[in-house]
Amino acid sequence: MTSPRPLSDEQVAVYAREGYLRYGEVLAPGEVEDMCTALARIKGEEAAGGNDSSPEFRTGHRRGGDPEAVEKPLYDQYVNVWKRDPLFERIVRDLRLTSVAQRLLGTDRIRLWHDHIISKPLTRAAISGFTRTSTAGRWPPPTW
Repeated sequence: MTSPRPLSDEQVAVYAREGYLRYGEVLAPGEVEDMCTALARIKGEEAAGGNDSSPEFRTGHRRGGDPEAVEKPLYDQYVNVWKRDPLFERIVRDLRLTSVAQRLLGTDRIRLWHDHIISKPLTRAAISGFTRTSTAGRWPPPTW
């Protein structure tokens, strides 16, 4: 794990004024790929009938069923994946995330209410009010 980049007073002020901050890369590309692999495994488990290792996974999303069904929800969503996967648990506690959140919120302590993964597979090419799907592949990484 690398150390978090320090935030300047100006960055904190921008966040306070705008409600967001263009901070740049936080996780290494390999970590993101590992998270995608873990999520694919979890999605596979859920499609096969599920894993009840935490109560949140008993409800709230589709389990089992016909993977070839025409009527599929536009999004897949999973809550509290950090309770199911050690990689996600490590990432949500990582100082590269938590120290930045603490500084932006102006507090010395933060508490994770829950994580919420919303996944929109490329094969579901509908456009919603807040996403756009490109069937040509992944969008290039941001250049900030």
